[in-house]
Amino acid sequence: PELDSTFIFEEIPAAPSNPIRIVLIFTGDNLLAGRMAGYIEQYGNQYPYEKVKEYLLEGNFTFGNLESPITTYSRSTPGKSQESINAGRNFVFKASPLHTEILRDAGFNVVSLANNHAMDYCALGLEETFDELARVGIAWIGAGPNQEEATQPLILEYPVSYTHLTLPT
Repeated sequence: PELDSTFIFEEIPAAPSNPIRIVLIFTGDNLLAGRMAGYIEQYGNQYPYEKVKEYLLEGNFTFGNLESPITTYSRSTPGKSQESINAGRNFVFKASPLHTEILRDAGFNVVSLANNHAMDYCALGLEETFDELARVGIAWIGAGPNQEEATQPLILEYPVSYTHLTLPT
C-alpha cells in the first residue's frame, strides 16, 4: 500500500540525540543480620556497601535478594531446632529496622523476598519487612500477605522522552 503523507510526527519533548541508557544492576544475597549486624554496629551504616556503593548508585534499577526479614519480632518460626542452629546446619536471620535505610542509601530500589529466610520470624516478621521496605521506598517481589499477591509480577516504569507517531483519524 501507498504511504499516506498526512501522518503527523510530533516530538514530546525533544528526542535525545543519543540513545537512552537504562542501567539494571543485579546483586546476590544481601544480609544485614548475623555477623554483618555486628560489623554495622562496629563500623557504621556505610560498612556493608562502602566499596561498591558508587557502582550500585549507577543503576536506574538496583535489585538484590534480601536474605532476612527486617523485624523486631522476637519469635522465630518453628522448624529449625536450636541444636541444628548451634551446630551451624540451619540459620535463622533477622535484620534490625534501624538498618533498613542502608539498603536505600546504597541504591537498592527492588529486593526479592523469595528465599528460605523470608519467614524466619513468622508472618508478623514478614509483614514488618513489607512495612519497613515501603517506609524507605524499596519495592519487593516474591512474597506477599497471600499467595495471589506473592506471585504478582512487579512492573517498574522508567520515564523517558520519545518521539511518537500520530495517525490521522
